[in-house]
Amino acid sequence: TRVLNLILITIIGFWLLTTLSNLLIPLVLALFLVMVLQPILAFLNRKKLPNWLSVAIVSIITLIVLFSFITIISSTASQVADQGKVFVTRLSMKLNMALDWINNLVGSKLNLDNVENLISENLTSEWITKSLGSIAKSLGSFVGSFLLFAFYFIILLAGFNNYEKYILYVGGKRRGKAFLKTFETVMHSISTYMGVKFLISLLTGTLYWMICTLFDIEFALFWGFLAFALNFIPSIGSIIASIPPILMGLIYLDSGLAILVFSALLVSVQMGVGNFLDPLLMGNRLKLNILIVMLGLLFWGYIWGIVGMLLSVPLLVLMKIILEQNDDTSMFARAMESARSSKEKIAKEAG
Repeated sequence: TRVLNLILITIIGFWLLTTLSNLLIPLVLALFLVMVLQPILAFLNRKKLPNWLSVAIVSIITLIVLFSFITIISSTASQVADQGKVFVTRLSMKLNMALDWINNLVGSKLNLDNVENLISENLTSEWITKSLGSIAKSLGSFVGSFLLFAFYFIILLAGFNNYEKYILYVGGKRRGKAFLKTFETVMHSISTYMGVKFLISLLTGTLYWMICTLFDIEFALFWGFLAFALNFIPSIGSIIASIPPILMGLIYLDSGLAILVFSALLVSVQMGVGNFLDPLLMGNRLKLNILIVMLGLLFWGYIWGIVGMLLSVPLLVLMKIILEQNDDTSMFARAMESARSSKEKIAKEAG
């Protein structure tokens, strides 16, 4: 009976996540953004500002900046998609120029027919338009549901200030303090994770924008935003974020050395942030097993598309922290940890 109930709950949950995605996605985005901004709200409250004024200041500034930025990026994505044919034409021309240079250098007579066929079959203007158009459509749909997001955001931001009394009331005299301690642990861990991840992604996006601007690559702001957003997707996100601007470098840069330096700088940013800065700031406590990460990426990507892929790791971290709070489910939380994190914890307990 318990197994059947679990299967039934899983099916209903899956159906609800899919069916109510238009309502749930803005809610989850608002929740995680509130967690990121919670320290700012707490700081304003410590300065003796009334809670309604603190919420109003943070809400207005955040929503104006977010709406303006998303609108600009959505418009830019549409412009990039409209120039798909131009990109393919210029790339084909650049490849022909490179082939002529190689032929003159080595005295051979290589031909580019196969490469051109590969481009025409795969890297078509229609494919570029469709790919970038899907990004523009996702951003546009978010702009369309911005009022719902703003409603969730303001309600959650205002409500978080009085969460202690509410949780103590819900938990009752016997379990209220335990509930409050669990909630604060989850809140602190997720807030720390989201805040650090946001800053790391912002740094990555800013560096991409600066590098693209330095080399006079078109739509530099869009490539920076793409790097910022895709940095939330584990493993494959950073790789995908590097490909479009490198292709733009191949299209618009005339010097082979400039293309090499431009590509090396972008790859160096991703490697430096992913292999050094990210582990240094994030630590290993919230590191997840790569298999769990990939499964979560597939699941949330299937359920909620690009937004689900962006939120997959934060949602897994949230699940892991919640499972850690109960002795009966802590085993599942340990199974979600990375091998390195598990070894360090075992060594620490043994020492």
